[in-house]
Amino acid sequence: MVTMTMTAIVVMSLVGPIVRGADGHADAAPTVAMRRVRAVSDSARMLLDTAVARSPTIAHLVQQLQAARVFVFLDTRVDPAVPTGQTSLLTSTAEGRYLHVVLNPALGINRRIELLGHELQHALEFADADDVHDSDSVRRHFTEIGRALGVPNGREASFETEAAREVEQQVRRDLAMRIRDAI
Repeated sequence: MVTMTMTAIVVMSLVGPIVRGADGHADAAPTVAMRRVRAVSDSARMLLDTAVARSPTIAHLVQQLQAARVFVFLDTRVDPAVPTGQTSLLTSTAEGRYLHVVLNPALGINRRIELLGHELQHALEFADADDVHDSDSVRRHFTEIGRALGVPNGREASFETEAAREVEQQVRRDLAMRIRDAI
């Protein structure tokens, strides 16, 4: 589910340690490229690692996002307004769009993995639309490619796409295939 949310965030660039040359002077610290899909907690990191290992579909989505102009921050937290999962646009800069994916940690691991695939597909839908950069453009874009679900719990409108539902089903098949292969 995609919801429209605009929130200011501070994104800090990651730099490597100070490197000293043979003369003892500090050389410029090398910049470490920011991964495009990042977990914001240990539980989110475990979910992402497990999902990539168990689902070729999710591994492919993450690979596609690495080449996109979006940054995806994966979060697992209980929020009464997010019974399963959601993807929100946080902000847009010259470097790209910053997205926040929230998944409910109370759900079973396989269900969270399925929903992660679903939400990563929404992230790709953001990435494929360079003109999506604020609440109005999110609304226009997802109205064109999907359908509105209404306003949950007094929040902004939510949208759904068939592509995200199909990815969720494919991830479910990935997980079932893995179980069958293990037997």
